Amino acid sequence: MKSQKPAVLVIGGSGEIGSRICMDLANMGFAVGVHYVSNRNRALEALNEVEKKSVGRTFRSALQTSEDILALSNHFFKWTKNPFGLVLSGGIIPWKNWKNLSRKDWVSTFMHHCVAPFELARVMSMRLPPGSRVVFLSSISPKYGGSETTLHYAAAKAAGETAILGLAMRLRKRRICYNVVRAGYIETDSQIKHRSAKVLRKRKSIIYLKRGGMPEEVSYLITSLFDRRAGYVANQKLSVSGGD
Repeated sequence: MKSQKPAVLVIGGSGEIGSRICMDLANMGFAVGVHYVSNRNRALEALNEVEKKSVGRTFRSALQTSEDILALSNHFFKWTKNPFGLVLSGGIIPWKNWKNLSRKDWVSTFMHHCVAPFELARVMSMRLPPGSRVVFLSSISPKYGGSETTLHYAAAKAAGETAILGLAMRLRKRRICYNVVRAGYIETDSQIKHRSAKVLRKRKSIIYLKRGGMPEEVSYLITSLFDRRAGYVANQKLSVSGGD
């Protein structure tokens, strides 16, 4: 049975930020598609929270090929009668020192953080109605050229921003609201696991608010763009970074 509620597909819905986005969208009354690649248990936990307030479904896809992307899009539109948008919050940070980056590292990172998000946004945009929303979760890292271990990630995110906002200009007649949200240093398990306490203290010290952000603060900005009253916010690059 198709969902009647306005529905949003959240790529990376099993992640720390993605799962919070799923919950907040459900609290706003949206049906939520919880996408995951391999962490089914985390996706089911997110779905459980969604279903306390609304309706949802999990969607598994590796997003590695054009066929994967088309299949995911088809499954989502088959599930809902009232599609409203897409949140591109997937992809891990592939920590690696810039001195050791291989061509394979560059290609893989750009595929995950630029090519796949662009391709999915392009495919889904052909079927989303006017007034729909597409949000690409980027990073503050392009502003600084990344760090010693995130140069390739920063470059890919910068390219992803250009691709999404460029897509918006190509498809302006469809009147879909595309926006980019740059997240600053957010206190997730990935950040804590891959950085020493000393590095984290230094990172926080250069932030205007002198602290890291939380997943719910990123989610707040992203989900606010799905509010009906946010229909005049389009083609913007917004930041939730503590003034970074």
